[in-house]
Amino acid sequence: MKRTSIITIIFILIVFVSCNSGKQAKEAAIEKAKQDSIIAAMPAQRIKDSIDAVEEQTRIQDSINSAIKKAEEEEKDITYDPKSTDCDKWVHKVNDKMSGNSYHSNNDDIIVSSDGGRTGLEISMLHDNNGLILSLKSIGTIGCIFEDDDIYILFDDDSRLELRNQSSSCKGVATLYFGGAFGKYNQLKKLKTKTITGIRVYSSNSIVNGYFSRENKIQFINIINCITK
Repeated sequence: MKRTSIITIIFILIVFVSCNSGKQAKEAAIEKAKQDSIIAAMPAQRIKDSIDAVEEQTRIQDSINSAIKKAEEEEKDITYDPKSTDCDKWVHKVNDKMSGNSYHSNNDDIIVSSDGGRTGLEISMLHDNNGLILSLKSIGTIGCIFEDDDIYILFDDDSRLELRNQSSSCKGVATLYFGGAFGKYNQLKKLKTKTITGIRVYSSNSIVNGYFSRENKIQFINIINCITK
């Protein structure tokens, strides 16, 4: 083989090896850059994870504090304070132009229900010169409630009032009268000073139980005290 051919072959081999080495070096450089990018990003990701963890812990602590505050509020005694209570929030005065008389009524009826208003009691009050009229309307189950049918009111201290319905109705309404011409001052005093656990009303075809929520207790004690001032 001629010397020139040998030199040409050697040159070609050198160029091939050089090109191949350059390609490998380029790929290695690219891979190293990727690894460096991943390594550089890791501290930032850890910082982000730490921030997210702190924010989550803060949310958890806020939820705990809110639950503690709610529990503390629920442990407070529910009482009527004549000095701090705004009675306009609970009752209003009605002037009857036809008769010339006036009376007070609750602003909103008290809905006592454990199932979203499907069953329970709707409580309203009216007070005039004769005394207090307390109406207990059955929700969902409508039957005739006759005069002298039983009504039980259970208080949070486990004492109770055993009363008799004082009017007949086939629209599911029981009525109780207190104070003034109606008497029953001792029973009225208990209703004004004690918190209620629940009320049971008997009708011709059912027994209606209304178990008071905390909100119901606050409504009742404020309305009955404001309306009888």
